[in-house]
Amino acid sequence: MEPLEHAPLTNLSVAGRCALASTCGAEELEYLTLLAHDSNQEVRLRVALNPALPAPHRKVIVARDGHDAIRAYGEKMAQSERSESVLEALAQCPYPSVQALVARNEHTTDVVLEDLAENEHENVRAAAREVLGW
Repeated sequence: MEPLEHAPLTNLSVAGRCALASTCGAEELEYLTLLAHDSNQEVRLRVALNPALPAPHRKVIVARDGHDAIRAYGEKMAQSERSESVLEALAQCPYPSVQALVARNEHTTDVVLEDLAENEHENVRAAAREVLGW
C-alpha cells in the first residue's frame, strides 16, 4: 500500500480501506475518524474493532451498526485472520469472545498469547493457556 499521504481514502478500494481500518494506530487518528463514517459496513466494523479508536468515535459506529454486528464481525475475523498485526489488534478489542477466538487462531503469536493468558476474563485466559500448554 502507498504511504498514507499519497493515497487519499477516496482512491482506496474497500479492501484497501479495510486493511487501513484494521492497522491504523493512534498516530493516524484522522484516518480512523474518516473511516468510522465510511459508507461500507465492513470498513466501519473493522474501525470499531481497532483498539486505537477513541471511545467517542466507537460510539458513532455502535449507534449505526450495533454491538452485536461489531462483535459478530470481530468473531468472524478472529477465526479466519492470518495477519499477525491484525490479530494483535483484535486481541485488544473490547469483546472477550473475540479475544478468546484470537487465542485459538493458529496464526496468533506467542507474545499475544502470553498477554491473553493474563487477561481479566477467565474464558480468554483459559483459551490462551490451553494453546500455550500451560
